[in-house]
Amino acid sequence: MNEIDARAADWAARFDGADPGPETEQALDAWLAEDVRHVGAFARAQAMLIAYSDSAKADAGHPVRARPSASATSRRRVLWGSGMAAGLAALGVGGLWLTTAETAYATARGERRDILLKDGARLTLNTLSAVRVRDGQSGCRVRFIDGEIVIRTAARTTTVVCDDATLSATGAEFGVRRRNAETVLTVISGSVSVDGLVTPVGAGGRVHLSPDAPAMLAPLDAAALERGLAWRTGRLAFEGDTLRDAVAEFGRYNATPIVLVDAATGERRITGLFAADDPAGFARAVAVTSGLRAETREGRIYLSGPGD
Repeated sequence: MNEIDARAADWAARFDGADPGPETEQALDAWLAEDVRHVGAFARAQAMLIAYSDSAKADAGHPVRARPSASATSRRRVLWGSGMAAGLAALGVGGLWLTTAETAYATARGERRDILLKDGARLTLNTLSAVRVRDGQSGCRVRFIDGEIVIRTAARTTTVVCDDATLSATGAEFGVRRRNAETVLTVISGSVSVDGLVTPVGAGGRVHLSPDAPAMLAPLDAAALERGLAWRTGRLAFEGDTLRDAVAEFGRYNATPIVLVDAATGERRITGLFAADDPAGFARAVAVTSGLRAETREGRIYLSGPGD
């Protein structure tokens, strides 16, 4: 868990089931205002608390619909106080505590989760992901909060509300991922309608959605599409990616960090298929094929050039 996620988890725990008082609320507001990533991490941490609470209720045979706790008034005051409403709305999580008809789902680092919806549609959450789902008679509505998901829709229309667009599809399969400051839509089969685009995005299409730029459509071949979905089988696939980007991707799945000793090492290009939960094995394989050195010290894996 990185520093931002750890701090967000701490804040979420402090506001779960208790009213910490105005001074603590002000401190949280100040932390959220420091960086937009803080807002997303806090929302994800809250969603995870709800999701794991729901899971415990389900195991005990109780309903799992999210309901406000005794501290819901305090949470609403925190989330909507001091001008934070606009920031949360921009991240698509403004109704996080206000919509009681939704169910929250989330995954921890390295975890994947499959959710079967009422009409037979299937939702898969990748590592460090969070959504809220309203599964009604007229269709399923998914509020995408963070991370990466794949949805296989059924006979009813499924709508996905993202930061940058609203997506809708019937009888299609598609993925949505938050990457830096943009949302990336990848259509696996069928077609997906995107508000703002005249033509639906067909199978093999990838669209980058950003509030600061027009939507960009980039068609993918079958091999590229398969690489992007390798995580569903617990693997990560790279094809000419920089080692820096590959290491960052492994960091999404594992608590053990891989450290690149120098910038030049990070610019090396790699290709291969690796187990997502084995950063040490990845580092050893890269070291052998790229002429690097891999060394584990004090809970970290270091990759360096032969002269370092």
